[in-house]
Amino acid sequence: MGNVYFQHEATDSLEFQVEELIDGSAVSLSAMWRASGEPAGREPEAWAELASPLIEGMRAYHLRLDAADPDEARRDQGDPAPVWVNEHLVGDRDLDEFHRPGDLMTTQTVAQYYAIYLDSRAARDAGCIGYA
Repeated sequence: MGNVYFQHEATDSLEFQVEELIDGSAVSLSAMWRASGEPAGREPEAWAELASPLIEGMRAYHLRLDAADPDEARRDQGDPAPVWVNEHLVGDRDLDEFHRPGDLMTTQTVAQYYAIYLDSRAARDAGCIGYA
């Protein structure tokens, strides 16, 4: 039996957004979902609800970091929401293609968990065995 190879579209989208577009501080979960073929039931909003303990834990972590060293606060103002809705275009054609208004956005760290969720489910649906 030959090896089964599977594309990791969500991970590829994440890596492209981090390496080519921005520094990882704003990654579009929606772009990752679109790159994965828009699988039903795996929308970013549904995953964010499923992953709410993780997301809340990241929010609490950032609040504690800010409290530990206010001079190096991660966010200048307000609550450090690790997931938010993109509200506007930035005027950069390449960036606007991935970060559309209405997209669910997050940090690189949280996006890695969504990539694993999307890619592992796609691999399982394709009959690949042993992918985490």
